[in-house]
Order: sequence, then C-alpha cells, then structure tokens
Amino acid sequence: MKNVIVTGGTGFLGRNLIRRLCADNYHIYAVVRPESVNTDLLPKHENVTPVRCSLADLPARADLFPADCDCFFHFAWGGVNREQINSEEIHSRSREDSLAAVQFALDHGVKCFIDAGSRSEYGAEKQMFREDLECHPLVAYGRNKLKFYQQAHAMCKGSGMRFIHARIFSVYGVDDHPWSLIYTAVSKMMRNQEMELSHCTQMWNFMDVRDTSDLFMTFFEKRDMIPGNDNGIFNVATDDTRPLREFVEEIHRITNSTSELKFGAFRQGADSAMSILPDMTKVEKTFGWKARISFSEGIRHLVEQMGEENHA
Repeated sequence: MKNVIVTGGTGFLGRNLIRRLCADNYHIYAVVRPESVNTDLLPKHENVTPVRCSLADLPARADLFPADCDCFFHFAWGGVNREQINSEEIHSRSREDSLAAVQFALDHGVKCFIDAGSRSEYGAEKQMFREDLECHPLVAYGRNKLKFYQQAHAMCKGSGMRFIHARIFSVYGVDDHPWSLIYTAVSKMMRNQEMELSHCTQMWNFMDVRDTSDLFMTFFEKRDMIPGNDNGIFNVATDDTRPLREFVEEIHRITNSTSELKFGAFRQGADSAMSILPDMTKVEKTFGWKARISFSEGIRHLVEQMGEENHA
C-alpha cells in the first residue's frame, strides 16, 4: 500500500480527494492543525491516519510519518473567503507555511508534491488562460499563490521531487462551501426561493469535484509523462466555458424550480466579476485527460445528495 500525505483534508477538495485515495487503497496521513476543531470532518476510513501538526512544524516532525511517502497533496491555505481574500497578512502567512511543507517533502524524500493553485493567479486577462501566460493577480490570495509557486518551483528544481502546481478554476459538488454560488443556487431553487444574482454575463467554467479528484490522481500517477523541462503548472477545469447565466438557468431547469432569478440585483467585486477562460490543451496533450462529468450530470448528482441530506 502506498503512503501519501494530505493537508487541508477537512476542507471541500481535501475530503473528496481522501475518499478517492481510500477507494484506490492508498494510506493517507491527513495533517490537521493541532488546534483544529474540524478533525471529525475527515472521512472515516481505516486507511486515514490523522496527524495533528502545524505546517510550520512539519520539517521538525518527520517522526510522525513513514519513511516512504509517495506524494504530498497540499490543499491547506487560510483566508479563502470573500472577507479575507485580500488580506496580505493571512495569505503571506499561508505562503510561508506552504513553503515549510515543501521543505519537509524535500527533506523526507517524497517523490511528488502537488499543491492547489488558483485561477486568481492569472488576474483579469481577456484571453485564454494558458499555463505559460504572464500573470497579473488582482488580490492578495492570487498574488501569494503565484509567489508560492515561484518560490516552491525554485526550491524543487533539480531535486528529484516532481512539483506540480494545479491551478483550480471553479469546482462544485458534495461538501462544497455553503456560500458558493452552486450550493446556494441548488439550495434555494430546490426550495423555490427567490435568488438575487449579479448580471452573470461573464464567461465561466464549472468542474465536478469528482473530476477534480480524478485529475489530481492523474497528475500523481502519470507524473512521468511530464517533460523534464516543464514549468509544472496545469489548469484544473473542463472544456465547458460559457456565460455564467447559462449555468444558473440550467440549474433552474434541472431542479424544476419556480424560483424568481433576479439577475443584476447586485454588483460583484473585481476578482469575481471577470471572465475565466481556462485552456485545457496542455492537460489533454500531456495526460490524455478530459473531464467526464457534464454540468447537468453533476448538478443532478448534487441535487440528489442534498435531497438525501435534507431528509436525513
């Protein structure tokens, strides 16, 4: 059985990846902060070992992990919400903690380090977001994610550990944040409640979290397919990019809702109002990978799961 390390395992992306890792018979060492009250959110499975340790302390706590760790999946990062998205203090601290995780992985002989980057790194470009595009992030979150990539990439160069920076666009699914657009829309429309929205004219892209987990596993298991001189950046999205309003209206149809959709009821901030145009060519060419779950299929699955939760 292969051993992997996961940070951020109590969060949306981390929990879903851990479930996938368990299904594939990996042993997961799930790092949680010593003071965390969310440890119970980790998936319950015999293959999951919680490890209470701060990221800053990881380099000094190699004794908590087995000697042979194949991959370090890094999702932990503070301030990923509307209120703190532009806090330089919070995101700078998350960047430093993340660099400590990279140093631990290097010292511990981990074969592969995969972290969760963000579409926020690109900024407000009006062209397809390719992995070699020059970035101009607008908020502290994006600036520090980009700086982390630059610093970590330099640390790992020539080390023998494959470093992969996965720039995630917009993911939805089971265990999503209750304040996310998709979760809010499905919840309100299932109850036929009025929903206030922006004009929703920007181009957008949504990915089912099961596809996200599958792509992260592809990065790890097919990392030898990446050319040696590659920059290590890969977009995490689908080929389905269209006006955001179309996605909202599709949810409305799928839920058979009578909710009134009040488009233009409020204005969004600069980072939220811009279009996102992910180019998935590099992922497809490198790994032969494409998202398998259509938006309509993903929403129907989410509606089913949320319906079961409401009746539990």
